[in-house]
Amino acid sequence: MKLLIDGDILAYKAAAACEVPLNVYEDVYTYWANKDEAYAAVKDEIDSLATKLYTSEVTIAFSDRKNNFRKNINPEYKANRSGTRKPLIYYPLREMIEDHYDTVCWDNLEADDVMGILGSDPFNEYVLVSIDKDMRTIPCQLYVNDTLINIGLEEANRNFLIQTLTGDTTDNYKGCSGVGAVKAKALLAKFNMIKEFDAAWDAVVGAFVKAGQTEEDALLNARMARILRLGEYNNDTGAVALWKM
Repeated sequence: MKLLIDGDILAYKAAAACEVPLNVYEDVYTYWANKDEAYAAVKDEIDSLATKLYTSEVTIAFSDRKNNFRKNINPEYKANRSGTRKPLIYYPLREMIEDHYDTVCWDNLEADDVMGILGSDPFNEYVLVSIDKDMRTIPCQLYVNDTLINIGLEEANRNFLIQTLTGDTTDNYKGCSGVGAVKAKALLAKFNMIKEFDAAWDAVVGAFVKAGQTEEDALLNARMARILRLGEYNNDTGAVALWKM
């Protein structure tokens, strides 16, 4: 068993937790943070996970700092986050993690996608560690909330289409107008997500059209929701095989 940990979340939490507002003059504030303190918190978290899951093999996945293939096909993706800042020492902390641990970061991809590709490879022994709900769209072993769960292909496919329908306000893609989680689950409940996936996709497209949207809208939302799996990325060129039915 090997742990594959979402480094974006790991570094963000530790960097944010040690950030303290500092009053420099009257009503003027800045922030102070201790990089070593944050790194110690990261190390403690990794050691705790390794102990709980009886392994010493740990890899940390990070997002590409410069490029994101989703933004290339949808400029609105995460545009709602513009103007917000990462914690003060996020990037210095990330560099410390990269210096001390086995890390992986691939061109154009978010950490989620790196984890999805490696975690969906049946010949790997990775256990994915992340609190991100998007991980449930990957057929994999997932450790979340102190629980190890196995997500099969049918469950992963169902969660992928539910995410396509509901969208994600955090990532700024809106899904199908008027369709929340309850409606999405009801719409897809009757389908076997392996044998009847084509029919389930037709139902998704039908919901978008009924809401006054288009099949192209459905496809764009699917591509936003799709966490990449094995075979959907070329490591040599950095090219992504965009999802299509």
